[in-house]
Amino acid sequence: MLVHYNYTPRKLPSGGGTDAVTAVGKLVLISASAPSASDGPAVYKLTLNARRHIAKLGQLFADNAKSTLVVPGKPQGKTTRLALTDPDSSALVPASASRFGGDFVLNSQDDQQLNFVAHPGTTEQLLTALKLTQSVDDTVWATRANGMILTTDASADGIVAIRGGLPSAPPIPR
Repeated sequence: MLVHYNYTPRKLPSGGGTDAVTAVGKLVLISASAPSASDGPAVYKLTLNARRHIAKLGQLFADNAKSTLVVPGKPQGKTTRLALTDPDSSALVPASASRFGGDFVLNSQDDQQLNFVAHPGTTEQLLTALKLTQSVDDTVWATRANGMILTTDASADGIVAIRGGLPSAPPIPR
C-alpha cells in the first residue's frame, strides 16, 4: 500500500527541497537540498503521523553548524562553522569502517565536503567535516572484500566497475 504524507511545515525552512532519506536506527533523516537560507537545516529529522498522514520535519543540524574539520595525518582538527550550499545525498557508514563507522554522512556536493554525524539526534551528537579534492555526488561502501561497486562515468558516457582488492588507507584520526 502506498501512502502519501505532506510535509509540515509546508514551506521548508531551508528554502529548498529534500533529497536523500537515510534510516539510522529508529531515526529517519532527510537531506535539505538546494537551500536558499544560509542558516536553515542541512538535515531534517522526520516524524510520521500515520493517522493524519503528516511528515513533521525538525532540524538535525544547520547549514552553518559548528563542526570539527578533519585533516588527514593530524590528531585533532580545528573547530569551524560550516557554510553548506549544496547538501545532497546521505548514507550510513558501515559499522565495520575503521573511521566513522556507524556515523551518518551527508555529502555537500558543490562544497566538496563530507559531513559525518556521530550519535545523530542525541545530546552527544558530534559533527566532523572532511574536505575533498573534487566534487562527489553519492557515497557508497563495498559490503564484502570481494564485492563490486558500480558507478557511472558521465564524461565517458559509461559504467565503471570497481572490484575488491583495493589497498586500505590508514585510518584518519578523529
